[in-house]
Amino acid sequence: MLRNVIWCKLVGESAEVHFGYDYYLYLVSSVDASAALAQADPLLNIEPFLSPYLPEQQG
Repeated sequence: MLRNVIWCKLVGESAEVHFGYDYYLYLVSSVDASAALAQADPLLNIEPFLSPYLPEQQG
């Protein structure tokens, strides 16, 4: 990621990954990802939050 230079959104059939400023990463998924998130490194700060990069109709 190039901070404050470029913005990126990866889009798949069942999930999107949005990379924001200040190294925030937003995972938007149509499947329950809680089991995978429970296995994430405990040093990561993971919290439910609506991505600010969703189109208006999805928010």
